[in-house]
Amino acid sequence: MSVKLDVYMPDASGPFPAIVLIHGGHFHRGDKCQAEYDAQARHFTSAGFVVYNIDYRLAPKYGTSSTVYKCVDGSTTDISSLQGNHFPVPLDDATAAVQWVRDNGASYKTDVSRISCVGESAGGTLCYGLGT
Repeated sequence: MSVKLDVYMPDASGPFPAIVLIHGGHFHRGDKCQAEYDAQARHFTSAGFVVYNIDYRLAPKYGTSSTVYKCVDGSTTDISSLQGNHFPVPLDDATAAVQWVRDNGASYKTDVSRISCVGESAGGTLCYGLGT
């Protein structure tokens, strides 16, 4: 299974520092396409960062929360195919995303020597894991 990411680049020529943006959701829900994460990515891009907004494999579904999310572009995404995993799979995916940025970031106006991470809730925990 491949896990996707979206790239947001400033209009100017780079290279720019990068931010890996990781959504929250208690490790069992959430998606990078949600409006709040799109807004954060656009904010950081306007401040001069290339943003890599990532998804990651999720823990098994817990409770009755929906698995379908409305994306900022009006489409929907179903996260059920990402669910059913156990830790450290989400951290493995975040680590792979950072490695992908290191390997491919120059093609996206990225200064690959300057990569940071921002996340909320579970995403913040994954950022912490990347830093340790």
